[in-house]
Amino acid sequence: MFSVLIWLILGFTFLIYLVPLGALFITKGLITNVNNRIMNLLKTNKIPFITGYVTGKYSHQLLRNVIIGEWFLIIFFSFIPFVFISVAYSININILYIKMKQNINITIEKVVFGLTGFFTIIYWLLMSLVVKRNKKLRLINLNVSTNQFRKSELKNLYLEMNAIQDNYDDLNVYYKIIVWWDKRIIKKLETENTLNNKYNLYIFSVNHIATNIKFYPPEKGEISDARFLNSYAKKVFNTIFEKEIMIWKPTEK
Repeated sequence: MFSVLIWLILGFTFLIYLVPLGALFITKGLITNVNNRIMNLLKTNKIPFITGYVTGKYSHQLLRNVIIGEWFLIIFFSFIPFVFISVAYSININILYIKMKQNINITIEKVVFGLTGFFTIIYWLLMSLVVKRNKKLRLINLNVSTNQFRKSELKNLYLEMNAIQDNYDDLNVYYKIIVWWDKRIIKKLETENTLNNKYNLYIFSVNHIATNIKFYPPEKGEISDARFLNSYAKKVFNTIFEKEIMIWKPTEK
């Protein structure tokens, strides 16, 4: 039979189930948290925007990746108790009972071994309900952001961008970053051609540069991050919405 220590360790391994549960509790408000963080960052740097991420290709891909991550945690950690009791069963029972031919009662061990596997399946079913609830909540939060996004406001955003001074010398300081990101943006525009997808691409690009600018030292001189980010926001907006701007320009006041 298993020693008291093995039973104690087995009992504590079930506490590992709390890790995915805690992760799912955190990720349920992912869209709200991400959008709030992005909007606060853009406000701090006085970068024009309408709202956070809206319904579109990128946001749906983000949601899928989160669900995959949630299921990975659930499956990975749920196997730990089962793996532990399998190893303990194999070492303690097989060695003592089969090789050493000791007359021991292993009924309890067999029952617990079977119930551990059964409980793992039950755990998956229960956690699938949590994953489904989280997905529904994130979609609701995403729709709230989408409802705040008016396509007619894109022209107002363009006019706001137009008021930003062209500081292309600032962009030249960070030339390598701009060239690299321009290539990515132009490539994405081949498939992400709806207004929602374009707006998400704008938010993603500006947020990425604003978040990581401290890791990109300028090639020459010193300029403020805010000045650079405003110049970049205008440049990337004009690149993404180039076709729409051709329509807006004739009606521009």
